[in-house]
Amino acid sequence: MADGLTKLAQSLGITQITTAQMKSATDAMVQADKVFNASRSARQTAFDNFRPADGALSEWLGKASATFSTFFGKRWNQQWVQAGFINPTITIPPTIDDRAALALRIITFLAANPSYEAPTLGVTAANGTTLRNAALSAQGAVVAADQDLDNQGTARQTAIDALTSRMRMLVGILGEILNPDDTRWLDFGLEMPAKLVTPEPPIGLIAAVSPDTMSTDAPV
Repeated sequence: MADGLTKLAQSLGITQITTAQMKSATDAMVQADKVFNASRSARQTAFDNFRPADGALSEWLGKASATFSTFFGKRWNQQWVQAGFINPTITIPPTIDDRAALALRIITFLAANPSYEAPTLGVTAANGTTLRNAALSAQGAVVAADQDLDNQGTARQTAIDALTSRMRMLVGILGEILNPDDTRWLDFGLEMPAKLVTPEPPIGLIAAVSPDTMSTDAPV
């Protein structure tokens, strides 16, 4: 369309939209699309980084639970509350927020009661703090990446809308200037409207059905 404007805008008297405006809108859309795709890649990277960090924290919680079971028993009871398992279960929570909260309670307990630590398994307040901080940092990166992708998606759609608006405007202008069969439509990258007309349905056709294909119980 920009090439068509460069070639024919003056001879056709098109002043409502210029080559520069069309190219500017196109460039803006292309750039917004690039930024959006980069943001989408960054979001995937953030998720890829979060999974191992979260997995390491979950593994640490499992080891802590196994360690405490030697002191408090293999089923939850009131003794488990002091170690941070305030809910009536010793299973690891399904959400990252709950896992982080449990980890903090366990870290606090181990810091106050180092005799419950199991250094050979990495069940220490210091190690728990490191793993929890890493998981939360990775989670924060995912949240930020999600927000950025949403923002870039909005910007991309705005650029698309601006470009398509100019394109529709030009099509409308050409519709007022050119005949449906004018070949100059092609200079703008458009099909000639005359070629887009749905052909008339054929007439005089008779459907023939072979007797061999008819069902014996078909109505006559």
